[in-house]
Amino acid sequence: MFVNKPVMARTAERKCAEKNGHLVSIHSQLENNIVKSKMGNNPRVWIGLKRRTVQNRPWIWFDGTDVDFGDWEPDVTDDQNYVSMKSDGSWEAKVNTEKLPFVCKIIDDCPISS
Repeated sequence: MFVNKPVMARTAERKCAEKNGHLVSIHSQLENNIVKSKMGNNPRVWIGLKRRTVQNRPWIWFDGTDVDFGDWEPDVTDDQNYVSMKSDGSWEAKVNTEKLPFVCKIIDDCPISS
């Protein structure tokens, strides 16, 4: 779900959680392309990758899944603890004070009928 209301990363995660989801986690080139296609004309959107803690700690997805894919821009600095996707599909670390639109991955808790 794409939300075209620029907010800080932690606020974006809170808004996704209100809809029973998280900021999107991306685990393949196909998923990366799907998120990229939802961006419209926005130059950047928040995705659900963050540092476990500040300054050179491992990256984790808000939803707790493994980090098993990435399309990174180089040169991450110590104060950049959240990740955005750029319009070309590459990822860039940002500071939380930036306000960007965002993409949620909503968890479908509807029972599957057989």
